[in-house]
Amino acid sequence: MESLALVVSILLLMCIFSGPLGLLLTSRFLTSASTHPAGFIFRRSAVVINGLLGLIVSTLFFIEPIPALLKFISLASLILNIWVLDREFGRHLVTRIRATLAKGNGGNIDA
Repeated sequence: MESLALVVSILLLMCIFSGPLGLLLTSRFLTSASTHPAGFIFRRSAVVINGLLGLIVSTLFFIEPIPALLKFISLASLILNIWVLDREFGRHLVTRIRATLAKGNGGNIDA
């Protein structure tokens, strides 16, 4: 039973801290500090691994029947990890959402 509790604790910590760690990795300070190609590749691969693991774990927690507080934490982690990956790879999702909201077409993206 102790090993199951350890696994659940590790998964919950991954869900909670993957978003803030991703924000730290995509901060202006670390982005400007990784100008060397090896540093850039290491930072970007760390962002991708952290973001994908955070997305997987938070999605698993979100779809499982768990208490509401943990569902809220997993939803926040899911949104934050999507935002971090979008922040790292060009902000295409954010610009699409802003353009849709600016049009005021009621959420119809294809209009």
